[in-house]
Amino acid sequence: MLDQVIAAAGYPWRAGEGREPDGSWREPSRLVIGIYRENAEALGRLFGQNAVVFVEKGAAPELLVLA
Repeated sequence: MLDQVIAAAGYPWRAGEGREPDGSWREPSRLVIGIYRENAEALGRLFGQNAVVFVEKGAAPELLVLA
């Protein structure tokens, strides 16, 4: 469902994955290209995320805490 919501909003995206080096934890992720900060926060809340990482060109990544 997440992929369909991102695509319907018109954002290009790529699948990714966060994981522990030993394989004990894995979590799918999405890199959404061109999304506005407010939309990233709204999408994160919609899908029950505690936080999202937001990056603007030329700036340091930011952890946006949603919970």
